[in-house]
Amino acid sequence: MRKKVISAVTVSDSVIFFYGMPRFLSNRGYDVAICSASGEELDLISKNEAPTVFKVKMAREPKPLSDIISLIKVIIVLRKFKPDIVNAGTPKAGLIYMIASWLLSIPVRIYHVRGLRHESLTGFSEFFQIQIEKLTGLLATDIICETESLRKLALKQALYSNKKCHVLGPGSSGVELENYTSKNFSNKSKLNLRNKLGIDENALVIGFVGRLVPRKGVSELINAWLEIKEQFPTAILLLIGPMESEQPLLESDINIINNDSRIIATGRKNDVAQFYSIMDVFTLPAHWEGFGNVIIEAASMGVPVVTTNGTGTIDASKDGYHSKVINIKDSKGLATAISEYLENSKLRKEHGENGKLWAKTFERKKILEHLADFYDTLLT
Repeated sequence: MRKKVISAVTVSDSVIFFYGMPRFLSNRGYDVAICSASGEELDLISKNEAPTVFKVKMAREPKPLSDIISLIKVIIVLRKFKPDIVNAGTPKAGLIYMIASWLLSIPVRIYHVRGLRHESLTGFSEFFQIQIEKLTGLLATDIICETESLRKLALKQALYSNKKCHVLGPGSSGVELENYTSKNFSNKSKLNLRNKLGIDENALVIGFVGRLVPRKGVSELINAWLEIKEQFPTAILLLIGPMESEQPLLESDINIINNDSRIIATGRKNDVAQFYSIMDVFTLPAHWEGFGNVIIEAASMGVPVVTTNGTGTIDASKDGYHSKVINIKDSKGLATAISEYLENSKLRKEHGENGKLWAKTFERKKILEHLADFYDTLLT
């Protein structure tokens, strides 16, 4: 008899973690439902892989009335689908789905931790978020931590029970590497993209992919850029991703991004692989991540990486092999590491080739094998 599993996140943006999963798990004997708020990513996975889809709107921030309504809707979804396993990640969905599945006595309740939001918070907000994490972990029967560094931090902070915590294989949700290969982009296509963006064919490009929010280290990157641009007068800083009103950058950083002629900010883009193809160096100076998929995407494209020793990012990188790893919030160290790559084309090429090998560790199908095996074990 086929078993049923629901995978849930708060917003549609996070459904990208599920790409390839419904088809894979279906082949392993599971009926899969995907749940999130409405959005392009949810529609895309529905079209391409045909899982059962449920749309439940949730507020990311604490909103008692809205949260109660979301809880009622989730209970209705669970009663309708009757899952054997509920796997929910991201803070709000994790909490709501764990409460609902606990109330309905669903036997396997997995909280998938893709980052600890309170790492960016202080004061009461930090305290409150920690209590939410503890409650969610208490209601879950099992907890998947995206990476080993995340598991260690959670246990150090006594957020969850040690016996509940698991890391699947090497960690991460995996990356669909076939979408991130330099072979997909010809010299002509790369030149065309540079021309479209107004980038000279000989300019060195420093790239960033992600939301332009403080915890991604954007302020540190801007400070590092102010130093780098003087040393490398033809270099370009390419920022791929949206700004967010809920987590705004410093006004001074926004002004620099908007007014520096050598900073190109594209906003949100769906096909980021083409942008990796014109980068000479990729950087993600994040304070913390669940894992840092973009590091693996860039590595798979043959682009050397500068990142931090923060939670999650440290697991996605191998310092001195395909990347340079610096301390978090270290603008000077960031400038130095990026500059070392920019002035050494041989090192860029060596680390770029190494990155292609490193990325294979996190190929999504390999991670999905670990997930399916984990599900099988829990239902045995």
